[in-house]
Amino acid sequence: MDGSHKPLPSNQKYVNVIFLDGEESRIAIEVKCKVQDLFDQVCTLVGFKDDQLFGLAIARQQSTCIEYEFLEPKNKLSKYAPKGWKAESGNGLDKSGKPVVQVWFRVQLYVEHVSLLKDDATRHQYYLQLKQNILAAPVLFREEACFVLASYALQADLGNHSDELHKCHYFDPYKYFPEWVIRRRGQSYILKHVPMMHRDQRGTTKVYAQKAFIREASTTIEHTMQFYRLKKVKTEETPSIWLGICTRGVQLYEDSGEGKYLLCEYAWNIIKRLVFQKKKFELQVEGVSDGRKINYYTGNEAKSKHLLRLCKLTHAFQMKTQPMVDRARKRENIQGQVA
Repeated sequence: MDGSHKPLPSNQKYVNVIFLDGEESRIAIEVKCKVQDLFDQVCTLVGFKDDQLFGLAIARQQSTCIEYEFLEPKNKLSKYAPKGWKAESGNGLDKSGKPVVQVWFRVQLYVEHVSLLKDDATRHQYYLQLKQNILAAPVLFREEACFVLASYALQADLGNHSDELHKCHYFDPYKYFPEWVIRRRGQSYILKHVPMMHRDQRGTTKVYAQKAFIREASTTIEHTMQFYRLKKVKTEETPSIWLGICTRGVQLYEDSGEGKYLLCEYAWNIIKRLVFQKKKFELQVEGVSDGRKINYYTGNEAKSKHLLRLCKLTHAFQMKTQPMVDRARKRENIQGQVA
């Protein structure tokens, strides 16, 4: 991002947008603008035709992890800015010359089938998000799948392996593998064996490699989840429960050693009641006695509202897209039988 900036009219300020490829862009917006106005500018920069899967988020530090709170499109952007940001003079920059308001462009709603990613720009951004999710996956998954995913990602990013161009350390293992795999196997092992797997992808187009990566990554549901920390009890100092929100429903995890282990999962169709009341998260599901409620705590009311909104959005999207997913899977089954 260019550190220089030009003076703005008094009714405008700069906002910093961080994209999924790590690039940043400083965008001038009106202080009274809504989130949707900024999002439209971002979509123009990315080249989107289909923007329903994505959103803008702010990052919140929670204990040892970062959570992303998605901004409501209808709200004014100033609602998510520091107090006094709107009225302050200047271009919205801090003392170091960086925008005070910083937002992340991210996937908000995940799909159950790659065919729902309608254009190249959408698929590419979705692919970048899944790459990030795999690196930060809170749940351990099959080690061999990590190597397969890395071979697809290298083919998607670099194209065919070249003995001339791709020598020695031509990729950074930390950009293609979760830390737990690197700790187990070591960088030397990865740098020795993965180039052979990359070489085996020769002839695979970058588009097909991206699609293969998305299909394989999506077989582990935790790669297509939004994760948030919850407390077992109000007085718990460090939240030990993870709430995962996905197309299937909600899942609850608990910290354990290297990763997280699944406590329980509830599909949308068996959830009778889902309430975020002030700092409390309350869940009632079929099969659990009427008198028993599953309760956890969010820590603040704003987070509770955000989680309830995200659950509603995800469930509504799942119901809307399910017929398309069913048709896509039916086509695959027919094609598989013919082959």
